[in-house]
Amino acid sequence: MKHQREQIPEDYRIMNRTPMTPHMSSLRRGQELFATHCSSCHGVKGKGDGPLAAALDTPPASFLDLSHSDIFGPGEKYWIIGKGIPEAGMPGFEDQIGPADRWHLVNYIDFLQRPLRRQTQGHDH
Repeated sequence: MKHQREQIPEDYRIMNRTPMTPHMSSLRRGQELFATHCSSCHGVKGKGDGPLAAALDTPPASFLDLSHSDIFGPGEKYWIIGKGIPEAGMPGFEDQIGPADRWHLVNYIDFLQRPLRRQTQGHDH
């Protein structure tokens, strides 16, 4: 992961929030894009268990594994969606998914993690 993170330009590594407010319209668009472009590998709920996952040399990320997902901030996730991670078998979607839609996807991935974050925060108190 650290090696992958080092490949991401600094401009994306320092972005700690998305420029798109995660309103319902953004989340709906992100969900549509996720179903079309991501779920075949990452699974419908983002667990990394999509129908193509077993055929990949490197298992797709589970967005529900916060120890993995929290390594990357919003800007880094945006960059990864566009450029991909070739050594992990993830293609880039820069040509298929425009800039605004990549932010909608980042919002949706964050939305998938919200119940886990609430659960984790509940145990810290």
